[in-house]
Amino acid sequence: PRPVPRQKQAVLLFYLGATCRSQAVLQRVVYDRMLHKAEGHFSACLRIFRDLQQPELVGKFIHALAEVQQKLGAWPALARTAQEGLTLHRQDPIRLARDHGYLAEVALAQGDAAIAQVQAERALHILAIAGAIKARAVNTEGPALNGLPADLPNNSPNGSPNDSPNDLTTAELSVANQYQRGWYFYLLGRVHIAQDQPQTAIALLEDACTHTDPKTDLPLYRSILQTLQKQYYQQKNYRAAFGVTLKQRRVDTQFRLRAFIGAGEIQPQEYPAAAAARSPQPILATEIQASGRQVDVETLTYRLEQARYPLIVIHGPSGVGKSSILYAGLMPALDKSFPEGRSTLPVLVKGYRDWPDEVNQALARALQQQSEADGIPPAAPIGPTDLILRLKTLTEQSYRQIVLIFDQFEEFFVEAAELFQRRDFYAFLIDCLNTPYLKVVLALREDYLHYLLEIERGFDLDIINNDILSRDYRYYLGNFRATDAKFLIRRLTDDAHFYLETALIDRLVADLANTLGEVRPIELQVVGAQLQRQEINTLAEYLALGNHPKETLVQNFLGTVVHDCGPENADLARLVLYLLTDIDRESRPYRPQKSRQDLEEELDLRGADYREDQLNLVLDILVGSGLVFLLPDIPIDRYQLVHDYLVSYARQEAPAHLLEKRPRRQGAGGN
Repeated sequence: PRPVPRQKQAVLLFYLGATCRSQAVLQRVVYDRMLHKAEGHFSACLRIFRDLQQPELVGKFIHALAEVQQKLGAWPALARTAQEGLTLHRQDPIRLARDHGYLAEVALAQGDAAIAQVQAERALHILAIAGAIKARAVNTEGPALNGLPADLPNNSPNGSPNDSPNDLTTAELSVANQYQRGWYFYLLGRVHIAQDQPQTAIALLEDACTHTDPKTDLPLYRSILQTLQKQYYQQKNYRAAFGVTLKQRRVDTQFRLRAFIGAGEIQPQEYPAAAAARSPQPILATEIQASGRQVDVETLTYRLEQARYPLIVIHGPSGVGKSSILYAGLMPALDKSFPEGRSTLPVLVKGYRDWPDEVNQALARALQQQSEADGIPPAAPIGPTDLILRLKTLTEQSYRQIVLIFDQFEEFFVEAAELFQRRDFYAFLIDCLNTPYLKVVLALREDYLHYLLEIERGFDLDIINNDILSRDYRYYLGNFRATDAKFLIRRLTDDAHFYLETALIDRLVADLANTLGEVRPIELQVVGAQLQRQEINTLAEYLALGNHPKETLVQNFLGTVVHDCGPENADLARLVLYLLTDIDRESRPYRPQKSRQDLEEELDLRGADYREDQLNLVLDILVGSGLVFLLPDIPIDRYQLVHDYLVSYARQEAPAHLLEKRPRRQGAGGN
């Protein structure tokens, strides 16, 4: 039969409610208001169906109201709705199980863990029985079973909750398992937390993670992870807790809920391989596009496609995003670059202690990413002469252009402190510049630019007109203008549905700006990340941080990582961060690369009391957080603080009683 006008009105009200519910999820600033509007529309819809005496339609739509009441924390109203559902859904085990789930939520909110446990277990039991009956109906040639087993809990005063599940479809059961089973495990996990049974709770929360897909219920999945992380941390299992934290960050990044990346480099935008193959243009990270850096990427790519640019020196102040533009901009762009029909192989080099081997290892990684069997480097260490021969052979035999990209090249001058230590690299650089289809990009802080003049004094630079610092070969990368910074903050936060007051953005940019009115990108990312972590989105909340809110946020950023290590390991974490900083001979802060053995020796000199497993944990968390780089090397790995900008803050954080060096202890080693 065709729907009567009042039915149409009810359906319209339902869709109005659904629209308001979606707006609440998409725009957190109107969350409560939109949910209340949705509640009103859903309630009006159900009233019409009740007036028309159509309980089957009330039963079909009632959970839309229950879901909104749950989000609002309207527990008495939710209890009434769920109790009505028990009567309406006696023939519908999927919805019946959900009614019990809502009643478990109410009981937990009211502090009645015992009732919550009964209700959550009933929900899982009903779902399991419905699945078993459906499986028997599908796998037998006879008629479907006409009743649920006798042990199904009696959910209403009138008897069995379900007398005929025959009409339950495979799709409905699949939806229930996909959307609801994880929720029921989550409810039981919270029950056991309330009952002070943490190990059982953790096992149930892990089950909840397994049975919940963030693509289908992101808020539930994030809630499960948050609860699980807290439980692991309270049980002093800091490694497991941090593993959950990383999973949270990956999910937030995947679903564009993180506006800022913190201290790490911006990474290339992820996209399906099939889409990448179809697209002739590189897909750049949002941060690169929104910050105006896309023009820089296009200019750099164009230069590297021209024979007259064998060298590019990217320079600028510390923290302007040189590494980020390489990783998230230039590298993806070069993958799509075909000068003279040749493919391009970008090779990113980040270490300089044994630079020939570092270049060789980076070359191997780049080749392996392009699925080349010859990407595996030779076992023996390689020298500069063999290295340049290998590079020439690759350009000649594989019809490609190779671009060697030396990131944070200022560290080369720290590692090779004397001129005689640098001459082999300078000779290698000249050989590269004189090799067709072998380009070099040097990215370094501008206060180290003058070191490059050493090359002019001892080598033939005809290929670049004996002028290595010519404007033709330099490319300046500066800070953001204040107006660009405001636009970038607005773009990133809006995309992540983390909405900031305009007054807060204005004050934040004013605090971040230097005397020239420019904003350093690294500082914007660190402060922004902590702003979001502390859920500060109004000017009043920002000012409540104290007289120096920006500095407080940076210290809190470091403090969050130290906190992840656990209170027992906090001093060790702060001291390790301190040991990964130093001041050079010209009083400039820098980040030395240190091996595990280097760190242990310095910890022992300062009388630090620690076990080997504690240091393992601290280093793993510092690396996993993105605050410290782990630089794989042969024969030994090294660690390095992620950015110069953080050096002064890391030195302030160090525990004062451990800074003074002491005579070496006998048998010291941290075991």
